[in-house]
Amino acid sequence: MKRYLSNVTDHRTNSRQNNQAMIVKPENADAKSSFLRVQNLRNMNDFALFAKACCQCSLTVVNSLLSSAVTPLQHNGDLVVQKTTLRGYVESSDVLESRIRNAIDLVRGEVEHFSAKSD
Repeated sequence: MKRYLSNVTDHRTNSRQNNQAMIVKPENADAKSSFLRVQNLRNMNDFALFAKACCQCSLTVVNSLLSSAVTPLQHNGDLVVQKTTLRGYVESSDVLESRIRNAIDLVRGEVEHFSAKSD
């Protein structure tokens, strides 16, 4: 689990693509660089979706363990902590996905703006 989440953290802290989308001026945008940025952002979004699915599956397992008839599992503080942590990761991934979509829209908007100016 930590391996998946560490990769998500690496992608989140390495926001080079998002920064580029925010600072490229439309007059400097070209189709090839914009395509590459959109492609990288989509790959990042796919990975975020995968990590979210892993967290959701783990959350399901933790919930099942907590609701089991085995008394030691029902009162296990570590499982409660894991449940809270995993729920936070799932909620954070929703925000991350939204930000990636916004960055993709920014890159697309640059190309549309540039195309409209050159016509």
